[in-house]
Amino acid sequence: MRPSLLSVILIVLWCLLGFPVLFFGDWGWYWAATGGVLLAAWAADGIAAAVRRKRDPGIEITRRLPASTVLNIPVAVSFVVRKTGNAGIRTLKLYDRLPPHVEAGPYPLRIRPQALAVGESRIFEAEWRCRRRCRWESGGFNAEYASPAGLFTLTGFIDSPVEMTTYPDLGFDSRSEAIADERRSAGNVAVRLRGEGTDFKELRDYITGDPVRKIDWKATSRRRVPVVRSYQEDRDQQILIILDGGYRLHQKEGEGTQFEHALSASLRLARVALEHGDSVGMYTYGKEDRWIPPGKGRSWFWRLVRGTFYFESAPAASSPATALEKVLRQLNRRTLLVVVTNLREEDGEMVEWMLPLVRGRHLLMTVSLSEQGASGPLEVETMEQALEYGAAALYRQQRVRIRRYWEKQGIITLDARPSELTGRMINRYLEMKNAGVL
Repeated sequence: MRPSLLSVILIVLWCLLGFPVLFFGDWGWYWAATGGVLLAAWAADGIAAAVRRKRDPGIEITRRLPASTVLNIPVAVSFVVRKTGNAGIRTLKLYDRLPPHVEAGPYPLRIRPQALAVGESRIFEAEWRCRRRCRWESGGFNAEYASPAGLFTLTGFIDSPVEMTTYPDLGFDSRSEAIADERRSAGNVAVRLRGEGTDFKELRDYITGDPVRKIDWKATSRRRVPVVRSYQEDRDQQILIILDGGYRLHQKEGEGTQFEHALSASLRLARVALEHGDSVGMYTYGKEDRWIPPGKGRSWFWRLVRGTFYFESAPAASSPATALEKVLRQLNRRTLLVVVTNLREEDGEMVEWMLPLVRGRHLLMTVSLSEQGASGPLEVETMEQALEYGAAALYRQQRVRIRRYWEKQGIITLDARPSELTGRMINRYLEMKNAGVL
């Protein structure tokens, strides 16, 4: 309980009325009497406020919200406010007790209980946006209301517990720009097939539109009708995503870090690969290492999500070469190794000794995220901007030189902005899958 704004105004006015007493002594009795009346009013209102505070505010709040939220994606939340009793409160302000990493608005919720009949409900809308991957909870609402005369502000608590889980952007939210980009890039783009699956399925009659190269000429000559050979796609492949959680991807990018974009894209790639029948595992490294062996089936996707849920990037030293060396000891079959990091010029040296360990046994794809300021300033007007533009141009040349060198060594390379990462990774995987290079 604390003095309200009305109390502060009355105190200021009473003090101002005391100035004429300095010149007109007869007015002192009136000023003192006024002070006594105010003091009595405060005492009476304080007692009434203490009684009101012990009573139930007569409000019940029920939340309507989804089972989980998506990192940095706003979610609409509804609050059903129901009047359960008449506590005589004119205006009630409600503040949601959310953790600091959850942004919400608009608050406070202003409710006029006197305008509601007992048992009547009102619905209020708000929006939440969570800035961290985590499990979190909110116990309820801090309530703020006035004493009967409005001289004091009372605070209370209305219980309305909720437990939420904030996941990385896995592409299940239709409002996500990233999943829309994924659908455009991976679902609606025609992929040029450079080959077919290697497992023979059956011989069947020719259907108009079948490629000529599929015709089995020996079977056709025997049956004297066109016969084609059909193949089924090799589905039992193994993919290991090696995700850098060190300083390379710890940079700020939009509303999160590059690591959050990379984790989201990696999990979506894993989901697509699992749906295509492949085995998928993940290895994250940086401040700590986390190994999830390859597994199959759609249920394995949530094993990958749970396994990386609490992993956070940190400004710690990280080496893709060291990570590759560790995972190669764990693999006993041909695997597509997807290294997601931010390549530096010095990383080119690891090709010399890493390729003999990979070539012939595994397929290596490097995915490098480009920084937000890699393009330099749009306009060059000052010497500082010219130096910044030159540094950005030199940086881009180094990345191109690394990429070309790696490609000459037989390594598949991909350089993308974080906003383009999901679609390009999935599309590249589908190209390799359809071409039969896995």
